[in-house]
Order: sequence, then C-alpha cells, then structure tokens
Amino acid sequence: MQQERHGRRGWVEWLLPVGAYLVLLAVLVVVACESFASASSSHVRAPAPFAGSEVLSGLARYDGGWYRLIARWGYRFHAPGRESPVAFFPGYPLAMRYVGRVVGDTAVAGMVLTALSGLGAAMAFWRWCRDRTSARAAATALLALLVYPYSYYLYGVVYADALFLLATLLAFWSVERDRPLAAGLLGAAATLTRPVGIAVVVGLAVRSLERRGALVRPRWLGLPTRVSLRRVRPRDAFVLLAVAGLAAYMWFLWRRFDDPLLFSHVERYWGHTPEPRTWLKADLVDEVTRRGDTFYVRNLVIQGLLAIGALLLVPRIGRRFGWGYAAYVLVVVGIPAVATSNFQGLGRYMLAAFPVVALVGEGLARLALPVRAMALTASTLALIWMMAGFARGLYLS
Repeated sequence: MQQERHGRRGWVEWLLPVGAYLVLLAVLVVVACESFASASSSHVRAPAPFAGSEVLSGLARYDGGWYRLIARWGYRFHAPGRESPVAFFPGYPLAMRYVGRVVGDTAVAGMVLTALSGLGAAMAFWRWCRDRTSARAAATALLALLVYPYSYYLYGVVYADALFLLATLLAFWSVERDRPLAAGLLGAAATLTRPVGIAVVVGLAVRSLERRGALVRPRWLGLPTRVSLRRVRPRDAFVLLAVAGLAAYMWFLWRRFDDPLLFSHVERYWGHTPEPRTWLKADLVDEVTRRGDTFYVRNLVIQGLLAIGALLLVPRIGRRFGWGYAAYVLVVVGIPAVATSNFQGLGRYMLAAFPVVALVGEGLARLALPVRAMALTASTLALIWMMAGFARGLYLS
C-alpha cells in the first residue's frame, strides 16, 4: 500500500510540468495559426509550402527555412560572401530528417521535434529545480520558463533551441547522478546542435570537478582559485566527450569544404563579426541614434538588458547552485552577447540559461501571491503576443 501511494505521488508530481506545457502548447499553436492566417494576404512573405503550410506556416519562419533545407538536402553548397546553411549545426536538422520519415514531412517533423523537446525540457527543468529548491520555488521557476516572452521557441517553432535545452539539462542531470559517460554523450548531442554548446563542455567539466571536491575555494574570496586533481577519477574524464559533437561537425566541414571553422566564418553574414564594432555594439548605437523603428530598437535594448542581467547573476548562481552552472551561464550567455552586433537574438539565446530562470523563480516565490500571479500573467500575455508577432513575420529574436 505504501509503495502504491509513493507511485501515485510520483505520477501526480509530473502533472504540473506536463499539464502546464501542453496547455500552453495548445494555446500558442492556435495563436500562431490564427495570426498567420490573418497575415497571409499582407505584404509578409509566407514560408515555402509544405504539408499543412496553409495552417502551420507561422511556426516555420526565418531559420526554420534553413533547417528544412538542411534536413532535405544536407550541406550541399556554400556560396562565399553570402549566408549559407553551414552556419547551422546538424543535430536538429538530422533529427528532423529522421522524424520526417515517420510523419511524412520535414517541416512538420521540426514542429513535432520541438514540441517533444519542449515537453522534455519542461520535465527535466522541473526535476532539476525540485532537487535544489522548495516546491513553491520550483513551480514558480517552471512557470517562469514556460511563460518567458521569448519561450515561444519551445512550442513547435522550427528552431533548435528546445532540443539544445533538453540535451543540456539531461547532461547536467547525468553529472549530478555520477554518470559521466551519459553526461558526455548527452553533452555531445548539445554541441552537435548549437554553436554555443561549448558552454556545456565547460559547465560539465567544472561541475564534475566541483562534485569531486577538486575545486579549491578560499573562504576570503569564495571563487574557485585552483584545481586539485587528487580526488578526480579517470572515468570523470568521460564528461569531456561532450566536445565530440562540435568536433564531428568541424571534421565534416574540413572534409567537405576544407575549413573546419566555416560555420564561424559564415556567421559574419548574419552580423556576427569578430571586430571592435561588433563588441562595442555600434550597430545598436546607430539604431538608437537614427530613431527608426521604435519597437525594433526597444526589443534590441530589452534583449541586451536581459543578457547583462544574466551575466551579473553569475557569481550568485555559483554560490547557490555550483560553479559549474555559473561557468555554463557565463559562456552560454557571454559568447552571443559579445558576438552579436546589436543584441538581436539574445532573448532566444537566454532560453539556454536555465540556472538564471531557477534563481529568478526563487526570487518570485518570495513575493506575495498576488504579485507573483500578476508577474506571471503579464509574462504570459507577452508570450502570446510574441508568438502572434513571430507567426505574422516579425523578426523578434
């Protein structure tokens, strides 16, 4: 009888992440379909047709077209001086290709893959929070992730972010349960999916050392200052297999195009150039001083502020959850924050910074219930508006 009650409690525990995600998925897909239908006759160009595109095209905009191209035809060409599919890592489009053999269409496969990955990420994040925070804080953090205004990329949109977040969460979950081989393989799936996957390698390595007591932290400073390898086991090195995804893609680019860093070189055509103008965000300054599209400029500033806020929280994340997570957030947010010319895309990239969301959830959980409810409701309304805008063709992040 006691075992039966324990099993029932275990089943009930998953009602919140599964139920909340599925409700939001249904609402946001309907919003996307209705918004695309209302905009289909306007000046906004619809994505290339696919099975069900008359209804679902709002979920397959922008980078979704590149992923569909790769899933169908692979990396068949590279045109110097132009945008090219090699900028997009192969993990997500490869998964689209195989899921497409089941559902019959690569675009629909991307939507299914994103939805399943989003659901899995919600469940994994819930479990991660429950292991570290109170039930109220975990529930608040979960809802904060699910209704974050830029989280529409977790709800069927043909982008790789949901799959990357799921692989990353599972990799850290494996490290916490002393399964370095599983952590390394799951980390490899993450580095095969997004160029910022190197953050997963760094985070897993630091967290593994931290769990083994190999990081030395003087009391007067609090930050790890040196590494003692005496407690590290040989099998702990398996977490470094996480770099295999990135290495495999670089090897492919070297064999196919004679340039293992081609993905990085091509990103300059999206405004990611390693030069002072990019680092100083001169393009953003130009947008602000030109006083052009007010909404566009405000969106850029908001994304920049979100990234700066996340980076400022890195020391607190280290003290609260561990320095492996702090290192992960520093790299996963810091790389795109430095590499983008105007902060565009940072709102989406912030989805990967799950320790930040957990910390925010803890802060919100301390507020009075009405205040907490108002904040989450406002975020939900913003999320719905953002999904509608994306489906109509607005380039939001």
